[in-house]
Amino acid sequence: MLRTCFLPTLCGAVLVWLLAGSAAGAEIQFTPQVYQALADAGSPDTIPPGTRITLQNWQKYKKFLDVGTQALFSGDYFWKMGSGPEYTIVVGPTHHFLMPKQYRADTEKYHGQAKLKKIDTGGYVIEGYVAGLPFPAPSGDLAAIKVMYDTWLSFGPFVDYYYDSVLQIDRYLNLNPGVSDVTQYRLMHNSDPPNPIDMPYASGFYQSSRYFSYTPEQNKYLSEVTMQRADPAAVQDAYVYLPSLRRVLRLSSAARCSPALGTDWVEDDSGAGMFFQLSNFTAQLLGERKVLWLVNSNYPKPSIDTDSYVTKGSVPTWPKPEVGQWELRDVYIMDVTPLPAAGPSYCYRHKVFYTDKETFVNLGYDTYDTTLKFWKQDRVYGRTVKLPSGEVTLFRSVNVERILDMQNSHATFSLAQTVTVDKDVPRGLSDGQVWAFPTGLYRIMQ
Repeated sequence: MLRTCFLPTLCGAVLVWLLAGSAAGAEIQFTPQVYQALADAGSPDTIPPGTRITLQNWQKYKKFLDVGTQALFSGDYFWKMGSGPEYTIVVGPTHHFLMPKQYRADTEKYHGQAKLKKIDTGGYVIEGYVAGLPFPAPSGDLAAIKVMYDTWLSFGPFVDYYYDSVLQIDRYLNLNPGVSDVTQYRLMHNSDPPNPIDMPYASGFYQSSRYFSYTPEQNKYLSEVTMQRADPAAVQDAYVYLPSLRRVLRLSSAARCSPALGTDWVEDDSGAGMFFQLSNFTAQLLGERKVLWLVNSNYPKPSIDTDSYVTKGSVPTWPKPEVGQWELRDVYIMDVTPLPAAGPSYCYRHKVFYTDKETFVNLGYDTYDTTLKFWKQDRVYGRTVKLPSGEVTLFRSVNVERILDMQNSHATFSLAQTVTVDKDVPRGLSDGQVWAFPTGLYRIMQ
């Protein structure tokens, strides 16, 4: 809805900006070469700590910038980098993150048991997997499929919880704020003592996520539980609690491309982009590259402060320099494409992931539509989390994440706050037997 404008001069400037943004120039089309042009992970090329990358000098560092960030710097899209200091990328030293001790031990103990099996869809399922990283040194003809499963099965604690501030932003920079909490359960293939590898009540479910809305008021108590089975060929389950009806409804398994709770993410974008039905997709490695990323933000402040991110600007959700320094990360660049089993109208033709080689955490992804045009840019601004064991590590989904719709000029921003793990999870939510399943939705508003 277009609002009435009471400041003609300002509105005229905004109109010029909007028209300029809609007249895109050299928009990105998917080709492997776009990604293969990035700096090779094995090259000696680097960027000295202290380097400041801006709109004026970004071309000099282009080969270290992921393709989505290049699109923002190019000026060819509605969302584009500005010249102000808030858009400066400050480069810092590269950090190293160990996967937790038990996860490493399980990798050593069980990795030789995991095998890939081709099924009728043309995709692959994993068999014999117990815990840890199934393919610690992915190679051979199926290297990309191995990276895909390594990313899907990368470390996560039994349960983690965070308070989530969400902003939905339209092309007129109207902000639609919301607050929710997110609780995630790893029910099988656990490497998080003292929990068993498989919870006795898992019933074949690998992972479950619970989303509970507080605001806006019209969405209060709206909740959803999404569940993934350990069998990657099995259809995911999703249930929603509608407070207006006080009923729990099961969502259609075909709704994988429907918006998740009204955001710019679709259902298959959950889990930092990895919670799609893996057996209905294939993957190709586009290379091992060296890319700048923000993975070690200044937590807890200012990384959890909304004011530390651009909200009213030409790239909403962009992290200001105070959030943290960017660093070079070696990544697998993995192109995931749908097989016919995913359906004739599946939303993304290509979904290109940047998977951290050290932790197998997905750092973000680019998506392309059915005409191979660049569509969405998802980025995870990482933060380390301290486990009850005292170990500090990096894992998916408890970070700051944002997605930019480059075609429709929307943005959604998820700012995870008050992250807690295992025994520190509040309000009894660590009881996965209750809250990881749709039966827990019936306890809302009681």
